[in-house]
Amino acid sequence: MSLNLATIRARVRANIRELGPRRSTTGVVEIDNQIADLYLEMAASLPPPRLLTTGAFTIAANARTFALPSAGAIEYGGMVEIQLQSDRSYLKRRSRDELIGLHDSDTSTVGTGKPSLFALYEDASQVVQGLCWPRSKDAELCDLFAAIDPTDIRDAANMEAAGIIQFSRIGGAALVLFTSARLVMKMTDDDLATRRLNRAIAGTWEKAGHTLLYQEEVRRHNAEAVGYVMRMTP
Repeated sequence: MSLNLATIRARVRANIRELGPRRSTTGVVEIDNQIADLYLEMAASLPPPRLLTTGAFTIAANARTFALPSAGAIEYGGMVEIQLQSDRSYLKRRSRDELIGLHDSDTSTVGTGKPSLFALYEDASQVVQGLCWPRSKDAELCDLFAAIDPTDIRDAANMEAAGIIQFSRIGGAALVLFTSARLVMKMTDDDLATRRLNRAIAGTWEKAGHTLLYQEEVRRHNAEAVGYVMRMTP
């Protein structure tokens, strides 16, 4: 699942008691920046989420190249699986040099079957490009299963509308705790007194956040290892 920025921000504001007008000393911008920083920091220690996009792109007839979707400045985390919708077969990944060699030795520019091999690389603009082999006889619509790296939510033109955080409820709760702790550590003694907060609460929140972060890492590893998401059972 995913969470939006407004949900995380509201929970952080509740933790740091940023609710009354006399206590609004931190500000939305500072809170959002702290959320964005910690989101990237936490995501770097977790296995990247693997997302399925149905009909993600098309390999054109007779084409030797294709481009993976780049809408929203998507950054791929490495693991990519491509499935042809026509016969549900998966393309096998090979090195770019290997596929270039196959194409260099092929004098035909017309496809006669379906692609079975692919390789990926980034161009100068960091768009992920692909090579396929052999050339396809017909246009092939492809499903994409890929590990997606987190994006900096501050890159969105409208953070409020597009600030999506690719965390489960467990990861989201950890992000709230870490963000709250960091903000409390930055507060003056007067701010803490006004909010009736003790600076020591930051350590408690960070300890709880590390426990949740570990649980989130286990959940993602288990989903990859055994094919299902961990669930609480009676």
